[in-house]
Amino acid sequence: MKASHITSDGIDLPVTSGAADSVQRGPAAARPFSQRHSVVAIDGGEVKQATIASQSALQNGATSLLFWLHREEDLTALTQGVRLDIAPVHLIGNMDPLKVKMAMDKHPNYQAWHGGFIMDPAENRQRTQQWFTQTLQGDMDRLAQASEILPSGLRCITSNGNSQSKHGHVAQIAFAAASLEAQLQHVGWHHANRCMMILQASDDYLGSIAMVQAARELWQSMLIKHQQANASLWVAGFTADRDASDDAANLIDTGMNLQALWLGGCDELLNQPINRSAEAGHWALEQQLVLANETDLKDDEPLRGSYTLDAWTAQMVNMATEHMDRWKQAGGLMKLLDKDSRIW
Repeated sequence: MKASHITSDGIDLPVTSGAADSVQRGPAAARPFSQRHSVVAIDGGEVKQATIASQSALQNGATSLLFWLHREEDLTALTQGVRLDIAPVHLIGNMDPLKVKMAMDKHPNYQAWHGGFIMDPAENRQRTQQWFTQTLQGDMDRLAQASEILPSGLRCITSNGNSQSKHGHVAQIAFAAASLEAQLQHVGWHHANRCMMILQASDDYLGSIAMVQAARELWQSMLIKHQQANASLWVAGFTADRDASDDAANLIDTGMNLQALWLGGCDELLNQPINRSAEAGHWALEQQLVLANETDLKDDEPLRGSYTLDAWTAQMVNMATEHMDRWKQAGGLMKLLDKDSRIW
């Protein structure tokens, strides 16, 4: 008799197996680059302070920046001195693509800019009960404009799967993939190489690994369906949300989150500090740098072949697909959100 284990997502997994029971997983979406990035998030509201913080982060080992953008015109100052051809720069906010282009046009590395133009209409609608432009059509048209006028290395088709973390790993995958699919249906699947997905770890270590593996596998199946099998998927992983604490023991939990996201196949990691102090910020970055530079984790899928994890991954793909199929039968994720319908 095979032993089994009920996961945090309600999946009944076998934990022992004979060769006949092995799980055949599908291909995973390609990663966009070989290295793994360590990203630091910075609030761009106070430009001078944000500029100092970004330069300090890069000097201390960060290889990627994420700005919460309040005003498009601030981009010129925020990115001054940043090598856009080396360090990915992500933007989050309610952004006008044309104003972003105007603010960045004169940057010496503008055309080499790579990163994320993060404006997930689905996440914003669910969180605020509003579309960025007041209408779903307006949001989609804005993404189409961004895809046409911003540098090709900038990922304009993005999804905040992490916004569904309270509903579990499968919910993150389903929401993220459905949002990306809806956006591409509007802007065209020829932009599939400009997709980015954000996921968040939980304290279920193996579940977090399986989640990232499943996200890449599910997305690759969709790319194949739309004849875009060679497109890559940029996956960013965030550590779990926690109450602020001065207990350094919490670094163990965040460290486990980081390792799970890394092993699952994230392209970059954002380690949320255990509190708002400068010291905690340094610890968060240093944890990422140790993982990136001292563990020698270079294989894209180091755990493929683990029976339990492969089974977990495959079942997550199936469960996420069931959610997406249910939404499609009701008109699609975006239409459901437009009508303020419940999706879970």
